[in-house]
Amino acid sequence: MKKQGFTVIELLVVIAIFGAVVAMVASIGPSVGKRAKLNRTVNSFVADINLAKNLASAENKFVAIDFSDDGASYRILKQKDIMYLDPTFDTSYGWTYIKTVNPLEGESFFNPDNVVDIAFNSTGQPHDVNTQQAQQFIFTIFVKKSRSGPPEADNIDYIKKVTIYPYGGVKIE
Repeated sequence: MKKQGFTVIELLVVIAIFGAVVAMVASIGPSVGKRAKLNRTVNSFVADINLAKNLASAENKFVAIDFSDDGASYRILKQKDIMYLDPTFDTSYGWTYIKTVNPLEGESFFNPDNVVDIAFNSTGQPHDVNTQQAQQFIFTIFVKKSRSGPPEADNIDYIKKVTIYPYGGVKIE
């Protein structure tokens, strides 16, 4: 007569296979989360670039992206008067505040030493706010290994590059 059920060896094999699967998933999990965080940040940044270009076109005024000094946020501002491009972003005089974006809740995602504040004109061309010249801009967006510490090469897990061309096109690499 045949007994029903599993032998101890069969149970041990199933537990070993289950343990191996759990170990593989646990090692993959953090990297997938950081990569998803980087993709969300880049997509949000590109969406805000498009918002700035569309708003500049609709209102026939400059719309600027002002990057913070800590590398953790940026503001979007609209020009009040079309007479000139004021690089100070003084909201009491020349600019109207639209929104502040802080995609990683205080964690830096760009190196403030390597970015330039930009403004889009009504045709979508990006301009350096200080020189008022249309030019190409390259932004490097990253996710760090740890929340603390500088954005040095050895503290960065994932990195993407966003290029804004002089004609207004955007490319993500």
